[in-house]
Amino acid sequence: MNGEHLAKSQNLREKNKGESIYFDQKKQCWRAELKFTSRSEKIRKTFSAKDISVLMDKISDYKSKAFSKNGLPLFSELSFKSYAENWLITTEKMKLKPTSYIAKCNSLNYQVYPYIGDIPITEITYMDIQKMINSLFDKGYSYSTIKKAFNAVSGCLRHFRVTNQAGINPCEGVVLPKNIEHDLSDYKAFTPDQCKLIEKEAMKRHGTGSLKYRYGPAILFLLYTGMRISELSALTWNDVDFKNNHIIINKNSVVVKTDGHYKHVTQSRPKTKAGVRVIPISQKTHDMLIELKKQNGKCKYVVATANLKQPQPHTISRSLKDILKNIGISDEDHSYGVHALRHTFASMLFRNGCEVRVVSDLLGHANSKITENYYIHLIQSQRVKAIEDLDKFFD
Repeated sequence: MNGEHLAKSQNLREKNKGESIYFDQKKQCWRAELKFTSRSEKIRKTFSAKDISVLMDKISDYKSKAFSKNGLPLFSELSFKSYAENWLITTEKMKLKPTSYIAKCNSLNYQVYPYIGDIPITEITYMDIQKMINSLFDKGYSYSTIKKAFNAVSGCLRHFRVTNQAGINPCEGVVLPKNIEHDLSDYKAFTPDQCKLIEKEAMKRHGTGSLKYRYGPAILFLLYTGMRISELSALTWNDVDFKNNHIIINKNSVVVKTDGHYKHVTQSRPKTKAGVRVIPISQKTHDMLIELKKQNGKCKYVVATANLKQPQPHTISRSLKDILKNIGISDEDHSYGVHALRHTFASMLFRNGCEVRVVSDLLGHANSKITENYYIHLIQSQRVKAIEDLDKFFD
C-alpha cells in the first residue's frame, strides 16, 4: 500500500476524532492535524515526521501530556469512547473490584460503544442514549444487561459534566425497559426424595472404584452447605478447619472474559460483605470433604480438575445436568441449575424450623429481608403450622 492510500485509510478512521493523518507528497513526510476544544478554547495542532511511527509517537506523547490534568481529561470534543476509556483507567479501576471493573469494560465494549462510541461526548443527546437502550431491548438483552450498560454511560457522562462544569446529564429522562422479576415458582428446590436420588447417583463408582462423576462430591458439598459456586471455586484447604469443625467463606472466584480470553479472577471478599461467614461442618459435609481430599489433596483448592486446576463453573453445572438426566429429573425450563442446590439447602433449613436470621447468615445474604422475600412461601407455611400446633396444645 503506498503512502497516499495509507493516508486515506487513516484519514477515514480518524475523522470522527478530530484528527487528520496524511502523507505530504511535496515535502515527502507524514503530517497530522489535531482539532479540539479545551475549556471552550478551540485549539489546532500540527505534527510532521519522515516516518509514520515517529509521527504517531509524537501524537501519543502530546496527548498524554495535554489530555489529562490530575488524571482527568480536558478535551471536550473527544469521542465518548475516548473519554470513557480514560475515565475507566483513572477513576473506576481504583474503586471497583476486579470483576466489577472487567464487567464494566465489557458492558461498554459490547453494549455501548457500537451505538454511541464515536459520537463526540459534548454532542451526545437523550435520544442517542434512548435509541441505544431500545436497540439493546430489541436484540433480546436482559434487563440486567441493559441496566448495566445504562449505568456505565450515566456514570461516565456524570463524571464529564462535573469535571468540565457542563450542563445536565443526557441520561436524565431515558426510559429503561420494565424489569420482569422472577416469580417464586421460577426458583425450584429438590424434594427430599429427589435429594436421595441425587446423593446416590452422584457417588456412583465404576468397577475400578473411581467415581463416575468427578464433580459428584462437589455437587453434594454445595447441597450440604448452601455455598455459591463462585465461593466453592475459591475455597482452599486453608479455609477448612477440621479441628473446630467449620468452613470459613472469605473470598470468591469468577470466570470473566477479558481481551477475548476467559480466566479465573479470585476476589478477596465474597459477593457481599455479609458473604464473609462461617459454616459449621455437618457429618454429610465432612464425608464429602474427605472424598474431595482424596481427590484433590495435592491441590490448594478443595475442588479441582483432573490436572489440579480450578474448574470452570459450567463443567460442574454440566455434571449436575448429567446426574439429573440419569435419575429421570427433567429440566426443560432450566430451573435446576447449581443454584437449585443452594435453594434446596435453604428450603431444608426452613422446613426444620430454622429462623430467618440464621438462614440468612448461613447463605451470606446482605440482609434477612432478601431471604424473607425469596422464601416467604416457606416462612408462611411455618406460621400456619405453628398456629395449628398451638390449636393442638389447647385441645
